Amino acid sequence: MAYCWGLNSFGQIGDSTSGAGTNRIVPAAVKGGLTFTQITAASAHTCGIATGGQSYCWGSNGSNPTTAGRLGDGTTVAQRTAPTLVAGGVQFSRIPRWLGPRSAVALGLVAYNVEKYALRPLHPRFGRRLGFTSEVV
Repeated sequence: MAYCWGLNSFGQIGDSTSGAGTNRIVPAAVKGGLTFTQITAASAHTCGIATGGQSYCWGSNGSNPTTAGRLGDGTTVAQRTAPTLVAGGVQFSRIPRWLGPRSAVALGLVAYNVEKYALRPLHPRFGRRLGFTSEVV
């Protein structure tokens, strides 16, 4: 079970609430009953890796078509107030500490594809060197 606290303007707490008056000054349970091995938070959204390696994000997905897609769920929905599975079927064992949630999912997918399609014959550990362990489910 995961717990989050702080600002919740866009549902980044993950307890199915958002907006004025929903900020949490004590830990609130994240909905969905998922167990996460890692969670990382930005100012408007949160991402986590579940024990099975699936990536979930919740909170702001971007406010317009130019910024939409922060959650990686393949939609332009403005926000998700509970963990939503990231599209693509790629699994991760961790999000590198040096990388925040704004680009963790995107860079993970890029590292996976570069390793799989471009560098596998030359350097099969490219993704792991970046801190990712990826596989298609």
